Amino acid sequence: MPIPFYQVLLAGSLGLLAMFGLPSLYAAQEPGQQVILVTGSTGGLGREVALGLAASGAHIIVHGPNVERGASLVDEIERAGAGSARFYAADFGSYEKIRDFASVILRDYERRDVLNQQRRHLARRLPTPS
Repeated sequence: MPIPFYQVLLAGSLGLLAMFGLPSLYAAQEPGQQVILVTGSTGGLGREVALGLAASGAHIIVHGPNVERGASLVDEIERAGAGSARFYAADFGSYEKIRDFASVILRDYERRDVLNQQRRHLARRLPTPS
């Protein structure tokens, strides 16, 4: 059964690494810790948003297409010590890829408290679903 688009947006951004049996990069959230998905968080404003939210003690679901930048951000968050993070590599180039990503997030996380979408151009880039 396909995942409704609104659930894809709520699920946000965790990644395809786990779908292919590869470990996602690093920590799972602690009980009671706020879970925040920041799409496009491997660079620019998304990275700064992720760092700021992690500094408040949140668990950040880091999303982006670049594994090196994702791992670097997770390391930085973990070293700071206040929050935690886990990276999922995902490309939002098609609805199918978004659905796959959402499935992984829904599988790995019981709840997602906040979605911070930094990939504003997404809706303009995707073809209309058939």
